[in-house]
Amino acid sequence: MRMPELRELDIDQRNIYTKSPESGPILVTGPPGTGKTILAFHRSARLASSGQKVQIIMFNNVLKRFVNNTDGFDLGNVDVSTMHSWVPKWFRGAMGFYPPKIGPYKFDWRKMLELIDQANDVNVLRKLDWGHLVIDEGQDFPPDMYRTLSTTRYKLDDAGIDGAAVSVFADDNQSITNDRSSVEQIRNTLNIKDDENRFWRVHKNYRNNKEIAEFSRCFQIRGAQSARLPDKESGVQPSVMMTELLKGVLDTIKQLVKNRPIEVGIIVLGNAYDVESIYTSMKDGLSGSDILLQGYLNTPKEEKNKELKECFDQ
Repeated sequence: MRMPELRELDIDQRNIYTKSPESGPILVTGPPGTGKTILAFHRSARLASSGQKVQIIMFNNVLKRFVNNTDGFDLGNVDVSTMHSWVPKWFRGAMGFYPPKIGPYKFDWRKMLELIDQANDVNVLRKLDWGHLVIDEGQDFPPDMYRTLSTTRYKLDDAGIDGAAVSVFADDNQSITNDRSSVEQIRNTLNIKDDENRFWRVHKNYRNNKEIAEFSRCFQIRGAQSARLPDKESGVQPSVMMTELLKGVLDTIKQLVKNRPIEVGIIVLGNAYDVESIYTSMKDGLSGSDILLQGYLNTPKEEKNKELKECFDQ
């Protein structure tokens, strides 16, 4: 993927780039396709060029691979990792032991915060200063993580250690975890205010053509502001196939992807179990192919399912 250069960003995106403070917390929100990840890259490169130690964290390796496959974009000395690999490195580097867990891939953030709160050695506190942490797809991270980061930042400030900044890019409409954080939770926990150029929203959909962007509005969370539609139409309407059974659909999907370089989305109007069950069936059915399969989880209520059906019927 080619990363847009700074001069190619629109005025709203450039304002975030130029006017956001380089220290402390900022939060950038917006619906899918509005360029949040691109802004995260550009902000990270800018911070690194000013001499800051910058770390980008994402939830999973799919997003990390996306970062590594951007052509012609130099992140400089910015390190990119998943949250699950960065946290042990950061915590152990300061405390001398691995962070406690409550289960596989689940950190005990409250215990970690308790241990950090007990730390008073200035050398330990200096090592807790992560520099500038840029968090992409911030809605996928647990609320306790943000509480830990925020409290640690204040503790370092009280000790006269100036650092531990956080830039979060998030969207209430996208999530791949159950233990998620809402934009409002992130904003309140990090104490981000409007009047300090710390809270921003991007509006315009850059990822899709107008027809796809309009169709995607069916999936906006109630109360969340939709992205502005692109100006140009492609003349091609999205193709939708509805089925009650997955059997027989897999071969159709394989053939579609094989014949044309297109993306196929399967939308499940059900609960988390239904999504996970179909994802497992898809994974087994596509075994041996080079098709990249990703799963995204949300749990809409029956009322939302009704809204989606009405949208499809139009």
